[in-house]
Amino acid sequence: MAMDERTLALRAEDVWLFTKQAMSFDTAFSAVRLLEEMPAGGGSVEEYFARNHARYGIDTGRHRVLVISQLFGLLSKGAFYAKGGRYQNERVTPVYQALRAAGPGTAAYNRLKTEQLLKVRVRAIIDSAGNNLDYAILPVLFSYQVLARLREEYGVDRVPIEQFYTHVMTCARMDQAEQAAARLAAGEPASPAVAEMKSRSRFLTMVEDNLALFTTDGGTIGLEESVAARCGDGALAPLLRPDLTAILTDDESYRAFLTQPQGLQLDLVTAPDRYVAPRPGQEEETEEEGDAPYTRRVEEQPPVDLTDPAIAGARERAPRPGEGLARRPDKDPRLGRAALQRSGYRCQCGREHESFVSAATGERYLEAHHLIPLRLQAQVWREQGVNLDCLENLVALCPTCHRAVHYGSRREKKQRLRALYEEKKRELRQAGVALTWAQLKQIYGLEE
Repeated sequence: MAMDERTLALRAEDVWLFTKQAMSFDTAFSAVRLLEEMPAGGGSVEEYFARNHARYGIDTGRHRVLVISQLFGLLSKGAFYAKGGRYQNERVTPVYQALRAAGPGTAAYNRLKTEQLLKVRVRAIIDSAGNNLDYAILPVLFSYQVLARLREEYGVDRVPIEQFYTHVMTCARMDQAEQAAARLAAGEPASPAVAEMKSRSRFLTMVEDNLALFTTDGGTIGLEESVAARCGDGALAPLLRPDLTAILTDDESYRAFLTQPQGLQLDLVTAPDRYVAPRPGQEEETEEEGDAPYTRRVEEQPPVDLTDPAIAGARERAPRPGEGLARRPDKDPRLGRAALQRSGYRCQCGREHESFVSAATGERYLEAHHLIPLRLQAQVWREQGVNLDCLENLVALCPTCHRAVHYGSRREKKQRLRALYEEKKRELRQAGVALTWAQLKQIYGLEE
């Protein structure tokens, strides 16, 4: 594909630029705590940090770490001053005070930390070099909006890092998300300057060091779905204000916005709980052992009305206590029959797969399988509020594919599960289950 005029015109300096220092939020918070304790008349800030930085686990004795505290809105930022300058003249901010009151690692701290990372602006408040002069954009929030739009409107979950640098990390305004997503979806090529862009920008390092919102694997970037799912239902409304553009284009308004808590009740810091892979033989004991009676009951069911609320809304039914934990979970055979009907009695690993005609149904013989095993019912209900015995989690398989999913070689399992994941991931996400391919492999004990 030929490059458009915008891509050809991009320069390395058009990429989002920040300081080249390490950008750990928790270190920046600790640095302000240390500065707060500096006694009056205690000498220079530089000497004080060199002597005391280890007290809070700060891995550098350079007081310039405080510039990152200012970037994150934890310390006021006055006029630019020379090296070795006057950090002792700055003041802690209301956001910092709220963080200190909450305490590192608490839920309240993580919500405030999330808010501050989402509020970081390009052009940065600490930028004295004149980078990105005409930019007024919140890069973390903007990146989320682009990737979410890409997933919802174009069905694209991941994009190459080089294209992300080119078409996202050179945008200057929040209203450019639609155009950026369209360029990525169209597969427009990377800029010739992308290698230098990657060497100049520390944006992705800042994100990876502080948030669980994005994943960067195999030279691509995408949303960590189970974390991104927390952004729904208006969770971002405190930041997506009608006057956001005016705030971002006025330095004084932005300083107030950055340093005052805006009431965001969202944690994008805490990584999702990892699903527990089965012990050897556990999957067969908890899933396959109960499949024969379940399969017979599915076969015996009369045709199901797919619009019946008990069928269509099964994901919302609260599991009974202990379901998926102390005893083998019950499976509603009506849902299994509904899954077979929805498939058109075709194997969802391959519609061309042959099977015999069932005496009970008069249709091609298939078996219902829960893609996310019901042994995880308690965890998924607790974390995501979804009953796994639901149509969104059920697939129809021919007998060969069903046995392969349980007993096949790693290659056989991965091949079939990947096909099922691609078919079901959007439906599961719409039901409220944010499942990644990496998590599904883990569930089935197929991690690399």
